[in-house]
Amino acid sequence: MTEVVVVGNTRMGGNNICMSVYDPSSRHYLRPLHQSTVPQDRNWTENDIRKKMLIPFTKHTLQYRSPRRVEIPHSEDCYYVQSRLISTMKVCEIINFLEAISSLSISGIYGMVPDAGRCFSKNIPRLSLGTLKDARSVRIKYEEHKFRPGDDNFRIDFTDSSEYSISKAPIADVRLRNYLVWRRNKCGQSHAQVENDINSVVANSDVLFIRVGLSRKYQPPDNPDGYWLEVTGIYPFPDYTGDNPEYDFWTYTP
Repeated sequence: MTEVVVVGNTRMGGNNICMSVYDPSSRHYLRPLHQSTVPQDRNWTENDIRKKMLIPFTKHTLQYRSPRRVEIPHSEDCYYVQSRLISTMKVCEIINFLEAISSLSISGIYGMVPDAGRCFSKNIPRLSLGTLKDARSVRIKYEEHKFRPGDDNFRIDFTDSSEYSISKAPIADVRLRNYLVWRRNKCGQSHAQVENDINSVVANSDVLFIRVGLSRKYQPPDNPDGYWLEVTGIYPFPDYTGDNPEYDFWTYTP
């Protein structure tokens, strides 16, 4: 059994969740999946996550199996066997942990930058997950989904410390998406109000961490075929939930 920290719940198609962890002893990320020949069945359901408390930032002991063949860049993939909750981290622990595992640039995480916008299509890095610190010019925005009208589609622009900029990266962070939808649906705020409020929190944060990941290989219409950079976690401190502790936004479903 390995002691790990859960670092991400990423929204996938069909409301499934991709869960990732970090192993401090090996200094590597892991992506525990269910073993299945059906790709969508390899991810987690919301009930799985709730039942086992596999939410950021919790500590667990994890037993897993390595696959026979690793597909680059998703070298973090492994097969889940079992886990046990140890504890939930306090805010000061979370900040220190994120400081220790973060990089200052996209190239610092991947050893290169995308060769086509957000897409790694020619040169492929050997890993897919990382954490970025001190991004600037951060702007979160809502836009209508091109292919699924009515679906919530949040995107982010940012510039890293090396002046490399990412534009319109999709946000797949389960907690942040749940929070933004809650503000709109339950609090009656407009998209503009939701955008302004979250961007104000980010702009005024003492420290900000952005977790990034790469999609599975696919080719959107009129775009290159490759692995696309997404934002899978946005962690400003102080936290954006503010005076709304009544909801657990990791597992809240709008």
